[in-house]
Amino acid sequence: MSKTIVARITVVAEDETASDTAAKKLLHELHELDDVVSVAQDRSPGAPDGARSGELIAVGTLIMSLVAQPEVITAVLTYLADWRRRQGRGQVEFRTEKAELILTNASDAQVDKLIEAFIEEVTDPES
Repeated sequence: MSKTIVARITVVAEDETASDTAAKKLLHELHELDDVVSVAQDRSPGAPDGARSGELIAVGTLIMSLVAQPEVITAVLTYLADWRRRQGRGQVEFRTEKAELILTNASDAQVDKLIEAFIEEVTDPES
């Protein structure tokens, strides 16, 4: 079996309801991608104790396991960038143990450079 990595994907929209709705839509779409071993909603606890509601950012979070090959990670990140663009606003955050990538309103060229740098970071044996 191929080596896998686990990533946390967070969808940030205008409010908690919109974030959760968007994350659920993304969840269904990600199930269709090749080399995605698993993807599910994050069931970990919400805000830390003592946090005030005004301090919270409304997010919907998914946990994904995927094949740890540069071309697979690139394909998933490109898909996420395209998906974010189709939403028209908000952001998608992709975090692994080694690095994070936040996709917002970047141009295609900027996204390509960000993805390339991210791939170098997560596949670098020195890090």
